[in-house]
Amino acid sequence: MNIFVRSRNSKINEVIVAIAAIMTSLLLCSCFTGIEGTSKVKLSREDRKTAEPSAEEMLIADVESTPLGKWQYGKTFYVTDRRLYYALRQRDAASRELSGDTLVYIGTCEQPTPSGVSSLWIVFSDGVTEWEYDTHKRADEALSTVMNTELPMLIDSDYVTQVRNKLKDRKLWIRTSEWYDSGGERVKGKKFEGITVTDVEEGNTMFPLRIEFIFEGDKRYVYMSSGFRSTDSRQFQNLFSLSDVRGNYRNVSDEVWELIREGNVRTGMTKDECRLSLGAPESTQSGRDYSKLLDVWSYGDGKYLKFEDGILVDFRK
Repeated sequence: MNIFVRSRNSKINEVIVAIAAIMTSLLLCSCFTGIEGTSKVKLSREDRKTAEPSAEEMLIADVESTPLGKWQYGKTFYVTDRRLYYALRQRDAASRELSGDTLVYIGTCEQPTPSGVSSLWIVFSDGVTEWEYDTHKRADEALSTVMNTELPMLIDSDYVTQVRNKLKDRKLWIRTSEWYDSGGERVKGKKFEGITVTDVEEGNTMFPLRIEFIFEGDKRYVYMSSGFRSTDSRQFQNLFSLSDVRGNYRNVSDEVWELIREGNVRTGMTKDECRLSLGAPESTQSGRDYSKLLDVWSYGDGKYLKFEDGILVDFRK
């Protein structure tokens, strides 16, 4: 009996030892390699294509914002709104308001705050008065994080020049029907129209770049955001294409394509056609009505599209 018990215990001990050895081996592999036994995630060809920068992004990828620490003395900024006066502090009493439409960068200075920590101020001149702008940051932080494209109501003229050098005289296809005339009034344009850029100018407080082109003998403009890697609808890659987009939609009839170019829709259009015409909706709702799949796209201001099985059946613009 004792022999049997010892034999059984011996077998159990052997199993325990074996399991412990296996677990130790697995733990050691995990500790030393970190990725052993983990399958590599491979992107599909379509995923890789989507993740890669577009040709439009690549065109002006080297036009980047410049941190304060790299600004050169004499850098010029265009003033988009005279109310900037309230965000600045005068160094002297030579003037009570901004003189002219530009400010020139002439340096920085550190000044103490009530908390005892010094804040870096940017010093500008309008040719008459010196003005100071508080970054509300320590010098080391401000010099690396305050960017030339992020100052309120100011547009860096050097930045505009860089974009102009990239785009002037270039043939593009425009993706938006939101055009403007010389007076800044909105006019109805046509999407996917082939245009040639004639100039790039300072824009406004919201959109610092104004792209100029000629359409049917008149100057027309599109306002554009600074920077080129975000999903902002006013970024370059969302406003323009380097090639004729029509070639990507050969299955769309000429009649429907003309509606798309004018930013219009009609019943019978597909979701893709409506998205090309009006852009992505602000919100969507989906459901079923007996055997039909229903979708409602909302765009704000009461505008909506109603689809049945992917086909537009009703809308309000």
